[in-house]
This record gives sequence, structure tokens and C-alpha cells, in this order.
Amino acid sequence: MPWVSLSKRLRLPGSSRTSQAQDLHQQLWRIHKDEFMGSIAIMRYNLIQLFLQNEQSSHLRKMIVDLEVPRFDSGCQFSQDPAISYIWSEKNLNDDQRRAILKILTAKDYALILGMPGTGKTSTMVYAVKALLMRGSSILLTSYTNSAVDNLLLKLKAQVSILDASIRNLLL
Repeated sequence: MPWVSLSKRLRLPGSSRTSQAQDLHQQLWRIHKDEFMGSIAIMRYNLIQLFLQNEQSSHLRKMIVDLEVPRFDSGCQFSQDPAISYIWSEKNLNDDQRRAILKILTAKDYALILGMPGTGKTSTMVYAVKALLMRGSSILLTSYTNSAVDNLLLKLKAQVSILDASIRNLLL
């Protein structure tokens, strides 16, 4: 019979002190992993990593704690980058969307897309994701709501038929 060590005594509701041990032994117990505690452990680990004394942690501290402005590559070869050529040639983008995507493509650290509802953030991100996939980049999309990420993925899926075959394979 397996044993589990607990920090507090178990007590069944309605059980008397005299029959408590007997009542506990007669119960069938199931142990579930507590996802909340697991996520707290991950957050604690990430915080520890943030304050380690190495170059990567120092850079992360500057961005997250000191709010250092993200860096962008201003010297890249625009004419030789198919992702940037794609963005310049895309007729469905307005100037603000095009500038936002170019910032994403030249980001060394991170890029944030912020805007009021209905300003075209999701559409902009669809084109940004396609451009990043052309480069073979890794992409992390986050949002305050799951529905925003779902909407983006649905728009990407709707355009899969018109995407280049190599990009289509990355999305599927």
C-alpha cells in the first residue's frame, strides 16, 4: 500500500475523533496533480532564472525589470529578404500595418502590437505570421483572451489555400 506524507492531518467531515483513523483507512483515495501548484513552480523557476548572474538573464532583466526599449535591426538587407519583399508587395496592407510588420521583422528582442478594437491588429498579425514563416522563424502569439488567438488562427487557416506550399506545411 503506497503512503503519502501530508503537512496537515486529514479529517473526514462528520467523523468523530475516536473513529477518525478507522474512517480514513476505509476510504478510497485518489491523488490528482495540482496544476495550479505546477504553474506556480514554473513561475518561481522563471523568476529565479531572471535573477541569475549570466548574460542572458542580465538582458532579460533589463527588458522586463528596467523596461529597456526593445532593439531593432536597422542595417538588414531589405532587398534580399523575401519576407520584407512580400510585405511591400501586399496590396491589402495600409501604411500603419506595413510599418508594424516591418518592426516585427526587424525586432532583435520582441515586438508588441497594440491598438484599439477594430484597428486591424489581427489582420496585421496574419501577414506578419506569413512573413515570419517565410523566414522559418519561431513564433509565440499571446493575448489577454484566447478568442484573439483563435481568431488569428482561423484567419490564417482561411488563407492556407493561397499560401505557398512550404508555408502551408509549417501551419498544418
